[in-house]
Amino acid sequence: MPVARDLMKAYWEGHSSSATVETMMLDSHAKTLTELEVPEILDKAPSMEHKDVLELAAGIGRYTSVIATMAKSVTAVEFIEDFIKVNEDKNGHLGNIKFLCKDVVHLEAEPNSFDVIFSNWILMYMEDEEVKEFAKKAVKWLRPGGKLFFRESCFKQSGDLKRNSNPTHYRHPGFYIGAFGSVVSKEENRDVGYFNLESSGSVAVYRKIKKNNGQVYFSYTKAIKEGSSEEDVATFQKFLDEQQ
Repeated sequence: MPVARDLMKAYWEGHSSSATVETMMLDSHAKTLTELEVPEILDKAPSMEHKDVLELAAGIGRYTSVIATMAKSVTAVEFIEDFIKVNEDKNGHLGNIKFLCKDVVHLEAEPNSFDVIFSNWILMYMEDEEVKEFAKKAVKWLRPGGKLFFRESCFKQSGDLKRNSNPTHYRHPGFYIGAFGSVVSKEENRDVGYFNLESSGSVAVYRKIKKNNGQVYFSYTKAIKEGSSEEDVATFQKFLDEQQ
């Protein structure tokens, strides 16, 4: 595992002695924030009703419990064992959740296996190249018309809990738009899959309560360009790159 991943895992293991909502959000006002935040985020997210959902950085299950009541199936991925155990203890009875203790960077899945990929705070804990590699994987994992939704801390941290170190990447939103707007996947019948940005914006709860407009969500749809030759794919890739 690269040094950066070791640092990131050590960072979260240092916060995992107490698997609470305060730990998940690194904020002393976490209970109030989560009561207001979860409904807003899920309102911005695509419908997960009767869908096969991949939830990344599932943590102790703040979102898992709600998503699983709607979805056909949920694959909940989390790389801190203490967190995923709490999630499984809390939500395992729902019967439609697969719990994976896995680093998203090393996650693999079959092409066209999910309708929705959902995450809340994960890409900011990955290096730039890891985010770009994940974007390439995500567009393959989603079925045509599938949805990708993620929310990240941009510009600055959101929580007020003390941290001895902080390896988090507080990026400009433009980085994510560039990373996800420039990937393609080769589909069946020579079709090409790519991400189309449907909506993006800042989380209102954080604007109002913490005067922080850097909590940003992004919602994409996997679109399809039909019947493309190798030359067409290269041309389309160049076109997407030039748009970023």
